Amino acid sequence: MSQKWGTILVIGGAGRLGYFVIQELLKQPECGRIVSINRKLHEENQHEVVEYRAVDVRAAETLRTLMYDVKPEAIINTAAPGHVDGSTPVNEFHEVLVTAQASLIDLARLVGTKVFITTSSANVAGGWEHVSIDETAPYWPETSSFFPYWIKKAAAERELLAADSPTLQTVSLRLPLIIGERDYAFVPSLLKTLEQGQTGVQIGNNTGRLATISAEDGAVAHVLALRRLLQPGNDVHGQIFYITNTRALPFWTMAQIVWTAAGWKKTREPFVVPEALAMCMALVSEWFVYLTSFGRRAAVFNQRVVYFMCREWTYDESKAERTLGFVPKNDVEEQLKRSVEWELRKRKK
Repeated sequence: MSQKWGTILVIGGAGRLGYFVIQELLKQPECGRIVSINRKLHEENQHEVVEYRAVDVRAAETLRTLMYDVKPEAIINTAAPGHVDGSTPVNEFHEVLVTAQASLIDLARLVGTKVFITTSSANVAGGWEHVSIDETAPYWPETSSFFPYWIKKAAAERELLAADSPTLQTVSLRLPLIIGERDYAFVPSLLKTLEQGQTGVQIGNNTGRLATISAEDGAVAHVLALRRLLQPGNDVHGQIFYITNTRALPFWTMAQIVWTAAGWKKTREPFVVPEALAMCMALVSEWFVYLTSFGRRAAVFNQRVVYFMCREWTYDESKAERTLGFVPKNDVEEQLKRSVEWELRKRKK
């Protein structure tokens, strides 16, 4: 019989990715106690046998009390502020991704935690086009003021890797766009476009491919990393891994898969807005929102969105396959359709 793991603390376990990470943990014969903390407890993302606690990772004393109470053997940190609609204050990215993680690392050392895994972003690597890049690609500069989510994710990853030691072993998993059920951003935004009758416009020539990963596959990778880190003398700690499908599709191809799954029928070819013109429109949008909000909000339509729709964003996942044994299913179309079905069922309820 397999030896039971100690308590596993999942940060953000009632969030979308956290839900699937816990689901995958519960399949493991070694899994025992799981504790999840979230700022907000989303009931639809909870599992019955898991302990859920409402804790804001920025509340230092509350976090300290929890860590001494739980004394986790392993921490899996999937938490991240919302970063899609521009509503999150810039300082919150630093507080949640960098400051709170530093506190967790310090407390982990004090209570004897052995393993710390953080969910990072594929986009911590700098540049506006990623073509099959691997873990050696340079980060965004720390002084960059462009997209704070990417910049602070990069800072958090550097912090995590610097904390790696024989007694607290760390790994960072870089995920691209997460697709599949319980999607709160990508598919809902595309369905909104469909509902508003805006499917006839396409930005860019639809040649740049966009890497994705299903939430289920992302969760599998987290558990594979956990399993390896809990093995004595492992060779994975202190490392970064890209976790991605090897089959990437262009943005507008994925959009049409989503729309078709929702009942859309293509009647004509879309009107194509050149990337350069779209970029000019994005700049105007950014400045307008910045000035009218006195710098407190970010524009939803911005340069990053245009790059996302038009450029190549693909990654080399061979290190994860070679070292962790991670093999993606590459079921992109199926995951997009499942996401649409789940979203439509949720709306009916």
